[in-house]
Amino acid sequence: NINENQDFLLYFGGVDPRKNIPQLFNIFKTYNKSHGGKLKLVCTKTKESYQQLKGVTHIPDEVVFLGEISNHELMNHISQSVGVIYLSEYEGFGRPIMEATAFGKPILVKNLAVYKEIEGALLIIIEDEKSGIIALLELESMPKSQKCELDLKPKFIQTNNESTFTKIIEKYI
Repeated sequence: NINENQDFLLYFGGVDPRKNIPQLFNIFKTYNKSHGGKLKLVCTKTKESYQQLKGVTHIPDEVVFLGEISNHELMNHISQSVGVIYLSEYEGFGRPIMEATAFGKPILVKNLAVYKEIEGALLIIIEDEKSGIIALLELESMPKSQKCELDLKPKFIQTNNESTFTKIIEKYI
């Protein structure tokens, strides 16, 4: 579970081979084991859905699985995260990046052209596991004021951020 005082990075989106889930878990495994990582990884969907992916040999204990959640719960989790991680190897659209951008969150991504087209995205490019670990260490050391946190606990409420979220999504749909 997520502790209210626990900083976390959020992964949401599909659970399929193109999303590079094995690398995501390997980054977090090394980050936690070798660097005493302070950030949790929070993932939508169930643990079982990730375990079925080819190449997933170890899921770090520090990963929290939310299962299926509503759009309002997703927005709440995005708003409370320190950032989003999305290491997809292929995207035609990049909707999770747009959603995270609506909340001004830093987003750890692969170097794909589609992400660079999203206006206002705070992209941190991850080339390999080493650069992923460095990015996590930088994120955990950011002062709270730079994490763009919104006070939307315990559930998402109607705010300007929801309308911003809707405007960004509608711009691309």
